[in-house]
This record gives sequence, C-alpha cells and structure tokens, in this order.
Amino acid sequence: MSMENTPRLRRALGMGLATAAASAIPLWRIPRRPLVLWTGGLAAVAAAGGAALAMDRARREDEVQGTARPAKPLARRIAGPALIGTAVGSAAAGTMWFTAVSDRWAEAFVARLGARRPRATYAVLAGVVTAAVEYADPAQRATSPSGAEKA
Repeated sequence: MSMENTPRLRRALGMGLATAAASAIPLWRIPRRPLVLWTGGLAAVAAAGGAALAMDRARREDEVQGTARPAKPLARRIAGPALIGTAVGSAAAGTMWFTAVSDRWAEAFVARLGARRPRATYAVLAGVVTAAVEYADPAQRATSPSGAEKA
C-alpha cells in the first residue's frame, strides 16, 4: 500500500468504527413515539431556523446592494421556513421510525443466523461493511489527500 492511500484507509476505518459504535445502540428498545417526535422536532426546528437565516441574509445582501424589494407581510415571511421545517421534520421522523423498525428486523435476522450476541455481531458487520465500501468508493480514489484530481 502506498502512502497516498493512508488517508483514505484512515477515513474508511473511522467511518467503520463510527458505524459500528452507532449500530451497537439498540434503537428498537427506545420507545418509538418519543424517538420519532424528538427526531422530527429537532430536524424541523433546525431546518426552519436555517431557512429563516438564509432568507434574512439574502434580504440584507439585497439592501446592501440597493436592490431591496418591499417588505413582505409577516405571515408570508414565516410561511416559507415553516413549510420547509415541516417537510424536513416529517421526513426525519419517518426515517427514524423506519430505522427503529429495521433495526429490530436486522437484529432478529442476525439472531436467526445463530449469533450468540446478535447486537454485537450486527455492529461489527455494519462497521466492516461500511469500512470496505468507503475504502472501495471510486470517488474517494479519484481525489488525492489534498483534494486535487488525479490524472
């Protein structure tokens, strides 16, 4: 292995370790309703706040450049971020619900395969697969450690 592959290998191993650590948490044991509501709520607040900040920044840039448009009513200024927050929060909540359900299915599948410790086996397998996929990713191979394209 050449030295130019070392950062790629380190990144792949780091991703694998992070995935294994996250996979060791049995999400299906956490009560589903609070898990889904907290996930969706936090995502909604973050998305709505980000959208509101982006709109405010664009308005200020327009004022600085002298191209400011007339101010919109408060209801219209709130509607955009609220809709974005609702959409992102709903998607995050649905994704977390599916993740919790599929987490239980995956652990049960590993147990049916005969693993003595299905959660630990599942976590190790997830980490190894993630590291292998991350290392084999052609996009990672196409860039050097400095981020410049290889010829």
